[in-house]
Amino acid sequence: MRPSTRAEYASQWADESAHLDSFGIYRDLANLISERRVLEIGCGTGRGTAQIAKEGAVLAIDNNDVLLAEARRHNAGSKNVAFCHADLFDMPDTARRMIAEFGPTVIVGWFLGGSGADVAVHTTEQPELVAKGKLYREKIEDIITADPFLVPSVEHIHLVNRSGRIAECSDGEVIEATIKDYDEHVFHRCGFAVAEVSLFDWPLQGSRFRYGAADNPNLAPGTVIPTITAISARRR
Repeated sequence: MRPSTRAEYASQWADESAHLDSFGIYRDLANLISERRVLEIGCGTGRGTAQIAKEGAVLAIDNNDVLLAEARRHNAGSKNVAFCHADLFDMPDTARRMIAEFGPTVIVGWFLGGSGADVAVHTTEQPELVAKGKLYREKIEDIITADPFLVPSVEHIHLVNRSGRIAECSDGEVIEATIKDYDEHVFHRCGFAVAEVSLFDWPLQGSRFRYGAADNPNLAPGTVIPTITAISARRR
């Protein structure tokens, strides 16, 4: 199967982003952020950007110029938002300077992903198609929790992903497992620690977006509930 181009992915994600927005997902996620200088990684269509910008300044970065055009449209007239077109895997000096001068207090990475073509280029070591998206997200999480994104002014990192939780497990058990996973694999090396995990129902009904599900050996057997997981970490 041919990987999607950036333009094709932008069209698909625009529909999915509107679907999530109709359920108030971006509003609810923005309510978890108390900081007022936000570096948003992967702004997509800018629906999340618009919610964050109601309470503070946002520097929003994306590598997809089609999505950036849509994000600018969604935030037309806002004085709180600046956009930057940049490739996270090869950050230009201009983007690095923008981040340093902006001085963010929080890094936001919600629903990290990309076109099939971008995912394929950066996950050549993973032969399984359904596992490539997960690996791509993990690579971006590693990138944005290091230089040039993790400048001294950053005190919090807010990540959001889509997954599934087992109905037979309590929310407390799911949260505990998430804290252990992210502290060990994402935040420990950069001097941060998970401070809070929030779970939201993931509204898949009515969605036309094609999601892949990589095998998760840590997931207990049972009924899977689609879940949006928000992870907030603070500097230790």
